[in-house]
Amino acid sequence: MKVINHTFSSKNNLLKFIKKYKIDEENTTLQLFYKIYKISKLNKILETINKRLPKMEIISSTKFDVKDNEIILSFIIFDKKREKKNIKKVKKTNLRVQYENELKKINTLLDQYKKVVDYSSIISKTDLAGKITYANDKFCKVSGYKYDELIGKNHNIVRADDTPKEIYEKLWKDLRNKKTWQGVLKNKAKNGQNYYVESTVMPILDENGDIIEYIALRHNITEIMNPKKQIIEKLKTLKKPLLVMLKIEDFDMLEDFYDHDVVETIEESLSLQIQDFFPKDYSFKRIYKLGNGEFALLKEINNSQLSINEHHQYLKKIQKNIAEAKISLHDYEYDINVMISYSIGKEGIFENTRYGLKKAVKESLYIVYANELIEQKEKQALHNINIIKMIKQALHEDKIISYFQPIMCNKTYEIKKYESLVRLIDNENNIISPFHFLDISKKGKYYSRITDTVLDQSFKLLDKFDTDVSINLSTIDIENEYIKNKISKLLQKNTKNSSRIVFELLEDENAKNFKEVFDFISYIKSFGAKIAIDDFGAGYSNFNRLLEYQPDILKIDGSLIKNIESDSFSRNVVETIQEFANKQNIETIAEFVSSQNIHNIVQKIGINYSQGYHIGKPMKIV
Repeated sequence: MKVINHTFSSKNNLLKFIKKYKIDEENTTLQLFYKIYKISKLNKILETINKRLPKMEIISSTKFDVKDNEIILSFIIFDKKREKKNIKKVKKTNLRVQYENELKKINTLLDQYKKVVDYSSIISKTDLAGKITYANDKFCKVSGYKYDELIGKNHNIVRADDTPKEIYEKLWKDLRNKKTWQGVLKNKAKNGQNYYVESTVMPILDENGDIIEYIALRHNITEIMNPKKQIIEKLKTLKKPLLVMLKIEDFDMLEDFYDHDVVETIEESLSLQIQDFFPKDYSFKRIYKLGNGEFALLKEINNSQLSINEHHQYLKKIQKNIAEAKISLHDYEYDINVMISYSIGKEGIFENTRYGLKKAVKESLYIVYANELIEQKEKQALHNINIIKMIKQALHEDKIISYFQPIMCNKTYEIKKYESLVRLIDNENNIISPFHFLDISKKGKYYSRITDTVLDQSFKLLDKFDTDVSINLSTIDIENEYIKNKISKLLQKNTKNSSRIVFELLEDENAKNFKEVFDFISYIKSFGAKIAIDDFGAGYSNFNRLLEYQPDILKIDGSLIKNIESDSFSRNVVETIQEFANKQNIETIAEFVSSQNIHNIVQKIGINYSQGYHIGKPMKIV
């Protein structure tokens, strides 16, 4: 650094010097000596110096010495233009160093990312013609090819033979339009074995946006590609597919009866033999094991002229072939029957066929044509939602009411009882029967609220008439703590009239706790209330359960009564029930008495009471 010393006798000489002075080095320390007798003038001089320096700038005052009434000023000054150039040079140098450091960091990270991707993914690159220019170790391993065997070869070297050309046409169309393609591809290894890869293929562009190559990243999903996924992927490639699903009949029972290994062996044996049960002109290339005793078969029938009925007949024949065959295992032969569901066409085919199989099992149907079943199910679901809304609104607006149907004594012709029958009044004041909403109310958890309303209205009738009142109860009601407590309170409140209450038990195959039912019967009978078995002679009713319930009344099922004129079997069953009831001292009521002729017959048989439209329709009383 250059140091220059000057002494000035006047302020003007000092300022003239500063104005004309040119710095010839980057930094110069200029010591200016000027005698100042008043320190207060110092700032003013400094301000004047700064104004007179158009090309120079005082960085700082470094020294103030006072000797013999003289103030010594020491400044560092520099040329502004030259300094700006120097600053730019420094900045450029710093940016270059910073850029090089960042580039090193990025390259280090990219190297690590590449190792991770190479380790976890199957990677290949191809040129614009589709020839392989790079393949990582995982690509070589899964395909079975050596690196040198792949480089320069067309990528279709690993394409599965049965992969539809439409898939690759779509892939190449997307790539040439500079789009990324994603999907599941079925590939073939060098040894001919197929494997599935979840693929992402994208074009690599240069600075002008032109495609220079293609890169593909894949993951081997063969092990996790379950049969359902394989079927769904295969369906995408077919124009008009036929999907058939089979289930071993009573498979759950099979699992309970035999151990796991036996059941698994039976499944495996059937899967190996099932192709043999299909006629040669109705064959399938592959069978999919879905588990739980279920199998699926899939093929293209785009050129088939078979009608739905002809498909149905073929499947019935296959079903028969399986039933007549035997599965041999450990010197033992197992009889196997299957239920079948099938659908044709792309729209919702998997969902329809699967739902059809569930329907077949639930309703004991052997063959189900499942097209549009899901659509029907969705319509039913929407209907159920609307019914639930209607029930909810009716409960809120007190539009759940009881109608009462009279029950006549067949000897005196007097009305001795009323049965409480629930009704719903909709927004248009239509009277809706329970057939349309009661079962659905169980799905929406509104069933107990309906029972609660019916109980209140039924007990009110006791104050208006001196007849018995029958109230329907299901096992759902009896297993509901709130309803049980409600009944208990009503009986305690109406002890004088409790002997005129009849609880009609609706038998239910889903009853979980029969002891709870028996305890309930014993409890209400302690108040003098009676028990009736509803719909006796049909459904789940049986004499053994009858003895356990110890009912006071049997209500003979309407399906027997309405046919009693023309069906001798129905009449014989009714007569048997009545004879049994007489011996057990149990009263009987005939339901569905719709004409005078039927009324005459039930009187002749000896049935105690009649109920039906001939006697009286349900009506609003309370």
